[in-house]
This record gives sequence, structure tokens and C-alpha cells, in this order.
Amino acid sequence: MSERIRFKLNGKELSARAGQSVLSSALEQGHHIPHLCYAEGLSSGGGCSLCLMEVRGMPRLLRACSTAPWEGMEARTDTEKVQRAREGALALLLGDHRGDCLAPCTLSCPAHIDCQSFIRRVAAGDMPGAYDVLMKALPLPGSVGLVCGEPCRRACRRGLVDRPLSLRQLQVLAAEESRAAARSRQPDRAEATGKRVVVVGGGACGLTAAWFLAMDGHEVTVLDKKSYMGGGLRDALSGRPDAQALLDWEIEQIAAAGVKLAVERTVSAADLDALRGQYDAVLLTLGEPRQGGDNPVLDGGFNSLGNGIFSARSRSGSAAAAAGHGASAAAEVNAYLTGKAVKKKPAPRSRRRIAAGSFDAAELPADAEPGCDRPVIASPEQEAGRCMSCGCGAYPDCALLRCADELSVRQPDLGCAAPARRPQPRPGGMIYDRDKCILCGICVRACGETAGHGLLSFAGRGSASGILALFDGQDGDEPCSACLRCEELCPTGALLHRKD
Repeated sequence: MSERIRFKLNGKELSARAGQSVLSSALEQGHHIPHLCYAEGLSSGGGCSLCLMEVRGMPRLLRACSTAPWEGMEARTDTEKVQRAREGALALLLGDHRGDCLAPCTLSCPAHIDCQSFIRRVAAGDMPGAYDVLMKALPLPGSVGLVCGEPCRRACRRGLVDRPLSLRQLQVLAAEESRAAARSRQPDRAEATGKRVVVVGGGACGLTAAWFLAMDGHEVTVLDKKSYMGGGLRDALSGRPDAQALLDWEIEQIAAAGVKLAVERTVSAADLDALRGQYDAVLLTLGEPRQGGDNPVLDGGFNSLGNGIFSARSRSGSAAAAAGHGASAAAEVNAYLTGKAVKKKPAPRSRRRIAAGSFDAAELPADAEPGCDRPVIASPEQEAGRCMSCGCGAYPDCALLRCADELSVRQPDLGCAAPARRPQPRPGGMIYDRDKCILCGICVRACGETAGHGLLSFAGRGSASGILALFDGQDGDEPCSACLRCEELCPTGALLHRKD
């Protein structure tokens, strides 16, 4: 066995096989270097320029994906020079990327549910997985869904064709199915921090905040002056025994996660200092302030009242918005307790204006029924299958979005973006979306080197450049085996398998 080459990366000693790149050896040994156009087993492309590194004794930056280390080489990927160059390269990629990351339904949801992922799982018949998506946003998906005003339905583009999707019904169905199957779908809880938090108010906002704080590893107690938990959400469900039972079950799941629930516990402004002495943080979720009352929550949103005391409430009064505020408040309180800042995700915003406008005949879904306004869905899978997939199919696993988040780079306005281009069919039932393509070339290399077809190639210059299909598959047998390797490796969702 040949001797490995030893080198240093960010002060850590690593080793590589002869001919192995710095990036390959670093990833193999658990050291992350940002990258978009690299895949193990393919030749290096170097198109993204995110894996740059500064090497001692070298006058310019080198790409880790195309540089083989030599004995004693010392490289760093964390210097200011590398960071500036990497951020500039990513800004250029984002500047030419018309990313419709979030669909109108997701953007409109006050509870911050990932509607796109939820719909995809329902359409695939994976109701447990769909419920998991809901639980990542709020612990009361069924009961909140029962009273939701459906802003997602009003934003749904399918409504421009016939009837918008019944997302609220699908949400309630996913919760009811989990309840009927006695299926507890709780995310992994973080390691215990030893910190204690009291949440005053057991409505949608308080219960949601308590859930997420418990998932963050804190010991959480919820106090409510009423004889029951649920607050205004339970009041809105009064007279509906089935709905009340669903809410009870969801609250039981919160308690099962370790949250202590205490009813008939009135808390006044005079009690706050005493509470603060018993807990590391106090979060007030008391709803609307009353004139002349002792409610210290004076404004909507999240507020720090000093000395580890916080308040949160929704200005809109809807249960979904209250739950969304509870989740955001939990993140802020967790940041206070751990000393870590809340990380804001700089997701690129859509520049397609996909929520407005009319449709060409080519855009209309095959099952379009103009004028149809059926109030009842046939089956969850069939209803979810009506989705027009307005958002990006790569979300939330898009590598470009992940890099933008990691490097805190926002989508710039370079003032030179090409006009929007319609997605085009490619061999093997694929759809190529040039607006999302960053021309990294990984699909071209995958098709030629892994699949052995060589059906894809670069074409054009400047803003007219793109990926050309060298065979359209209309004159005989289709040489593409539909291995989907190009879709699997595409970092931006520019290549996706066409829906039947």
C-alpha cells in the first residue's frame, strides 16, 4: 500500500492518497469545505469557485477540488482573503439565479409551515412523513388547521386555473390520521441544558413556544389561569367534541415531550420578579392586553422586558399567527439562554412573480377544470397531486441555498439579469430550468462520465448560455436510461424529473 501524503488544512493534519484532491481528502476525513460543483467520482469542474483555499507560499488562491496536496503543504480555507473571494463568487451565482425557492402557499403561511415539502409527501402517500413536516413548524397542526383562515388557499396559483388546493383539510387529515394510529411523531430533543423556562399563557403561542424550548433541551413549565390548556384556540373549538379531542391529544404530545402544564395559576405583574428568581427565563404569552389591566405585554411581536423576561403575542389574533410567533419567540429565548445569536436564513426571494399573471396553454395542468369549485377532496394523494409545484423542487435541500445560508450571502441585484426563460424538456423525461442553472457543469460531467451517455453539453455564450440536450429522443430509441444521476447531483433543482 502506497504511503499517504500528509498536509495541513486549517491547522489540522490530514492525509491524502496520491492524486486525490484536497477537497476529496478533506470531506473523506470529516472536514467541510463549501462547494457546489464537486461530486466524488467525477472530474473536477471548478465552476463554482467556492472551495478556494490560501496555500502557504502560493501567490494566488487555489481550488481545493482541482488541487492535489503535496507533502508538507499548508492550506487554509478560513482566511479573510478566502472569505471575500468566496462571497463574491457566490454573489455572482445568486445574481443569475432566478430562484423560486418558496411557493406562494409557503410564503403566506403565518405558522411558517413548509407547505411544499408537506404537499410532496402527501402526494406520495407518506402521511407520517407529511405529519413530520408539520411538527417541524408547530406542535398543534390539527387544531390550528381547524380554525385557520387559509391564507395559503388564497395565495395558491391553482386558483387561477380552477380550484385552489385544500391545504387546511390535508393538514387536519394528517393530524387525525396520526392520532387514530396513536402515532407520536416527536423530533429528536437536544441534550439537556439545565436551564429552566416558565411560559405564562397556555394558548397556541405559549404551547408552541414551550414545545420548541423543550426540543432545545430546556426544562419548561407552562402556567395558565384557566382550568384548561389551549386558551383562545380551545374557545374557538367549543361545541365541537371531535375537535376538542384532537386538541387534547396534541397537548398530550407536548406534555409527553417533557413540558410541565399547570392550570389555574394566575400571574400578575407583581409576580414576575418572583418567577424570574425561580427560572432562568420568563416568557409571557398573554394575548391581547386589556385597558387598565396588569398585562405587561404592551406591543405585538417579540419584546424583551429586561432581566430575562420576554413577551410575545400576535397582532392578527389568528391561531396560526400565534403559533408562528411562539416558534419565533422560542428561538429568541433559546438564544438568550445559550448565548448564541438567532441565525437568520437569507433565502433568495423569487424574481418570477409566480403568484400573479395568467397562463399560457402549455402551462395549464392536464387535469385543469376551469370553473370547478368542488368543496370536498376525493383523497389526500389526489388532492396533493393537483399541486402545480410553484416552488422549487429542490427546496429545502438546495445546495445553493445551503451555501448562501452558511456564508450569509444574500441574492444581489446585479442589474443585468437575462429575461425569464421557460423550462425546457430534456432526454429521459427531465425538465431543464435555465433560470435556476448556475452552469456548474456537474450534470454534463455526470452524464458523460458516470452514465456514459454524453447527452448534455454547454451551449451559447453570455446570458444565452445553457445546457444543451444533444439528442431529443424523437427519432427512435431514447438513449437516456433515466438514471437521474444529473438530477441527483444538480445543486439548484435546475434539472428535475417531469411529472406525468
